[in-house]
Parts: sequence; structure tokens; C-alpha cells
Amino acid sequence: TTMAKQLSEVWHVMHNVTVFFIMIWSLGNVVLAGASNRVSLIMEGSIIQMSQLLFGIDNISTYLTLSVGIWLFKTYLINYNWRMTQVWTTFIVASLNCLWLVPVLTFFRNPWFAVFIDSSEQFVSGITQVMISMAVIELAPAMLEGTTYELLISVSNAFITLNVVVSTQLMAPFRLAEIDKDNDDASANRRMAEYTLLISGINILGVASSVWFFPRNRKQCRDWKEWGGHRFSVAISALVFSVFALIYSFTCMVLSVLPSTSCLKFVGGNGCANGPDF
Repeated sequence: TTMAKQLSEVWHVMHNVTVFFIMIWSLGNVVLAGASNRVSLIMEGSIIQMSQLLFGIDNISTYLTLSVGIWLFKTYLINYNWRMTQVWTTFIVASLNCLWLVPVLTFFRNPWFAVFIDSSEQFVSGITQVMISMAVIELAPAMLEGTTYELLISVSNAFITLNVVVSTQLMAPFRLAEIDKDNDDASANRRMAEYTLLISGINILGVASSVWFFPRNRKQCRDWKEWGGHRFSVAISALVFSVFALIYSFTCMVLSVLPSTSCLKFVGGNGCANGPDF
């Protein structure tokens, strides 16, 4: 059947160690180097209280800057060292996360400033999207480009969910879930600032640890493809790696949306008054 054929192709692709490398890179790049600062949700939703119009403008501007990032990579960066591109774009992400210190520690809480930060982050996402697409095209076995792309993008999407999960879990030690406009005091601002600096540090750590699992350019993609071979142990490792990421992300997301478990510190809550608290 068609489904059986597709699963067979996915299993075949997972035997190549270079595909496993891209999965590991996705974990480091999306979850760590791309760790999102959840203080933005507190500022935009509870403290700055952006209007629905501004939220709409925010969404439109993010798509525009995403397009700019895609155009920039295709026009100027496609033949540049991809690892260096990851490094400087991650520093942009870390800097944008740190920009939230401005409304946190000062009274400059203009909603347009929040729109600027959000849209600028998508500029980096545009560059990353094209970069991984180019790597997949070069690394994929002949006639299996589509299967390889769908596999790696599916794993990457799971890591986007994991990004939200981990960033939200890290809120618990700082008790950020309890902060709103009514208790926006010096203590709350200090905790938000500490969390912001932690996330920015994770961004830098993430790119430093994961960039080595991504090829420098198209030539190295081809070299890795020949070296990767066809190994059963690699396929098992890739399967366990991707399935664990999917299950963990899904479980945490379900716990975070259910009223009875959303209070758990494990998913970023303040702790449940009754029942389990972990």
C-alpha cells in the first residue's frame, strides 16, 4: 500500500547517520539556540495589554520579516558558511530576548516595541527554514528528497513544541506564572529579568553545542552523504530519539492545557494546592 511504501522509505532514510545528525542539530537549534522568552507573553498579555489590532499587526509583521529572512539567505547567504550563519543569527535571537529587559526593568512599555521584537525574531526563522531545506536537498538519497524533507521537518516541528514546553517549564523556578499587572512589582521584575538572562544564555549554549551537527555548505553535505552509509544501529537511535521527543512534547502539552494539571510546576505552573506537585 501507499502508507507501507512511505513508512518503508522513511525507515530507509533513517539508516543514514547524516540524517540523525540533522535531528540532533534540530534539537539544539530549535529547543536551545531558539529557546523562546516566555516573558513576552506576560508583558504583551498581562502588563502591556496589547490590543487585538496590535496583535494582528504583530502577526502580519512576523510574516513579512520571515519573508525577508528567506530572501536574504537565498540571495546572499546560500554560499556562505552555514555554521557561521547559525552563530550570528543565534546571537541576534539572544539579543532580542535580552531586549525584553527594557520593558521589564524600565517604564518603557510601548506595545510597538513588543511588535518590533516579535517580528525581528521571525527574520531569523526565515533564514533557518531555507538553510535546512538546502541541507535536506543535498543530503537526501536520490528519489527520496520529499521523504527526507518530511521526516526532518516533522521532527523539527516536534522540537518547536518542545521549545515551548521547556521554556515554559523553566518559568516555574522564577514563579512567573503568577505575575500580572496587579502584582508587577520590583520582585516580579527581578524574576523576569533573571529568567530572560537564563534564556539568552541557553541560546548561546545551544548554538555552541549543536552547530557541529550541521554541514558548513553544500559540498560538505555531499561529503557527509557519502560517509553516512546505511547503518541499522543509526536507524534505531534516530527512531528512539524522534519518538521520545514526540511523546515528551505531546505529554507536556496535554498536561499544560488540562485544568487539573496545568498548575503542575513540571509544566510551568505555580504548583497545585491539592494533588501532585512536581
